[in-house]
Amino acid sequence: MAEAFTELQELSNLLNEHSDKLNAAIDCANQRLAKMNLGVPAWLGKPIVYSEPVQSTLEMSGVEEPTIVRTGTEFGYCRVGGKWQLAVRDVLLYHETSDDDRAYERAAPPEEPIPLLNASREVRASAVQHLPQLLKILKEKAAELLENIRQAEMRATKL
Repeated sequence: MAEAFTELQELSNLLNEHSDKLNAAIDCANQRLAKMNLGVPAWLGKPIVYSEPVQSTLEMSGVEEPTIVRTGTEFGYCRVGGKWQLAVRDVLLYHETSDDDRAYERAAPPEEPIPLLNASREVRASAVQHLPQLLKILKEKAAELLENIRQAEMRATKL
C-alpha cells in the first residue's frame, strides 16, 4: 500500500507542476488581451466540455416530461470580476425531439461566467486547445464593431 501512495504522490507532483505551467500560459494570454483593451465579448459557438447525460424531468405547460439533460461548458472572453479575461460558463442542454422525430439539443440561458483560471483542470486544458478559434472570433467581432463605429461616426458628422 505504501508503494501506491508513493506512486500517487509522484503523479500528484507532476500534475501540479504542469497545472502551474498551464495557469501561467492562461495568465499570459489574459495579460496580452488586457493590454489590447478590446472590450469586445466573444464566445465559441458550442461548449468545449460536456457532462454525462442524465435522466431528468422538465416542466412544460404545467406537465412534467421526462428528458435527458447534460451540462456544457462554453469558453469565451468577457468582463468578469471587473476585468476583461478568458472565461467559462455552464449551460444546461435539454435533449428534445422535434415533431418529425429528429433529436436535437436546446440550451437554457447560460449561467454567469467565471474566470478560466478558476475552472477545473479539465476545462482549462480544453479551453487552451480552443484558444486559436476564440482569437479568430474576437478578431471578427472587433472588425465588425470597428465598422459599425465608423459608420456611426460618419452619420454623426452629418448631423
